[in-house]
This record gives sequence, structure tokens and C-alpha cells, in this order.
Amino acid sequence: MRAMRHDRGSRKARVLLGVVAVAAACRPPSPPDVVVVKLPYTLTTFSSGLRLLVAPEAGSDLVTVTVRLPFGSNADPAGKTGLAHLVEHLTFEARPRGLSIASTLDRVALWNNGMTGMAVTEYVAVARADQLAPLLVVEALRMSIACKDIGEDAFARELAVVRNELRARHRSS
Repeated sequence: MRAMRHDRGSRKARVLLGVVAVAAACRPPSPPDVVVVKLPYTLTTFSSGLRLLVAPEAGSDLVTVTVRLPFGSNADPAGKTGLAHLVEHLTFEARPRGLSIASTLDRVALWNNGMTGMAVTEYVAVARADQLAPLLVVEALRMSIACKDIGEDAFARELAVVRNELRARHRSS
């Protein structure tokens, strides 16, 4: 067998290449590219404080209606943890003027959901553009819900759901 010969030049090159590779691997990642998207929009503020933002997207046959209310779980009274979340659930179960919010959303929206955060409660629905009017009617009705619009069975069911969600959240934290 022939002995392998390593000259000093190739060894130095391998060491230098190794140092460069380690340095490159240890370098902090480059910051992500920032992409700024500018969409045309109009913002209207009504005397009631309601703000309406309309941002059309050319070529889309869908509409998204988002209702954001400026309160969330941080507005829950002491000893009433989960109240804002319960109200969010109940607004889907309500039947103002005999019209079921949940059934109407199921009929006109392709997707809908509600979310309660620390500082906001938000309702979002996506529908075909020709369903915008019924979607706005549903959201207007949602804002007019009174306790009488929520049945006792629906209240008990949603109270149990929210309690279970709170228990699950506490167990996982």
C-alpha cells in the first residue's frame, strides 16, 4: 500500500474551509425581507363611533366582513372569568327577531368564526360577493341581541362549552 501524502498547503486549505463553514453556520440569520402591500381603501367613521373600512380586491368574487369590538377577556369582572368568551358564543346562538344567527351564517357564509382575545372580540365571515347584504344584516342583528333572544337550552349548552374550554386551557398552561 502506498502511504498518502498530505502537503501543508492542502491541510491549511481544509482547515480554513472548515473555519469558514463553521463561521457561516454560526452567523445569525438574515432578517426577513419586508413586503409592504398597499391596498386602496376607504375609512368612514359614523357618529355612533362605528368605523367602516372597505378595501376592495380587484378580481376577487369574495367578501370578508370583520366586526371587531373593543373589549375582550380583560373586561371580565372579578370572579367572572370567561364572560366575554361566553357572550361571543351566545351571539351565534341568539335568535333576534326570530332569525337564527348561526343558521343564517351557515346559509350565506363560506366560513365564519368568532374569537375573544384579551382586548378585543372579533367576528369574521367570508362569503361570495352576492351575499354581502345578508351578511351585513346578520352582523347588524348580532349587535342588537338582547338576553331574551337567547334560549335557556342554548345558554346552558354554551356555558358548559366555555367552562370546558377554560378548564382545558388551564390544564395546558
